[in-house]
Amino acid sequence: MKRLLPPCKRTLASMTGGELCKKDFKLLLSLGQGSFGKVYKVIHIATGDEYAVKVICKERAKGESMLKQIQTEIEVMSMCEHPNVVRMVTYFENEANIYLVMELGGENLYSHLFKCKKYTEEQARATIHQVLEAINYLHKMTPPVIHRDLKPENILTFAGGIVKLADFGWAGMHNNLRQTFCGTPDYLSPEMILRTGHTEKIDIWAIGILAYELLTGKAPFSPENIKDRFDRLRVMESRILVISFNSRKGK
Repeated sequence: MKRLLPPCKRTLASMTGGELCKKDFKLLLSLGQGSFGKVYKVIHIATGDEYAVKVICKERAKGESMLKQIQTEIEVMSMCEHPNVVRMVTYFENEANIYLVMELGGENLYSHLFKCKKYTEEQARATIHQVLEAINYLHKMTPPVIHRDLKPENILTFAGGIVKLADFGWAGMHNNLRQTFCGTPDYLSPEMILRTGHTEKIDIWAIGILAYELLTGKAPFSPENIKDRFDRLRVMESRILVISFNSRKGK
């Protein structure tokens, strides 16, 4: 087998006595789609512990840029130890896939918001406070880590009102301006739209969008009654650039 990653220093018990492998887990259900792979709820057969596993197809990682992004995701998650960041337990690979084994959370904020329609000010305050703690931790790392895809779908709920930042598929580490265009349309920052290069400040912009969405139940720049995807994107980007221009002019 051609390895794309170095062996993980942290691992779980294997039933075969060798390296951890797919057969050491029992698939329970699908949890959804991540940036570069599908996420499943599994049980570790040897211990009975439940985890979330992100499965990344190696066929999709053939390109140099895609492989580098996957390696960055694993590197970032391997470094992170914070109560508001989802913990990666271990990772392994086989001929077909890469497997990221992570702690299992509850539903994401998007699902929760869909059910409750909007948050109270206290609920939003508590949530945003924890997201800020996570982002502040990432931005103070050396070099700073930018999440670059902050949105309700990538924030998981845990017991006791705890929320944790997940899915580092678009994360970047930098000391200079980054040029990669990425993110979710509703949460794009002006510099991402204009492709002028970006820093960790784009995460702060996204937190502002998140706060608005939690309190109102909708994203601030999303147009209503426009079904065509490209028309929606054009209108959203225009609104984002207008509000950014006006704020800089002091309006």
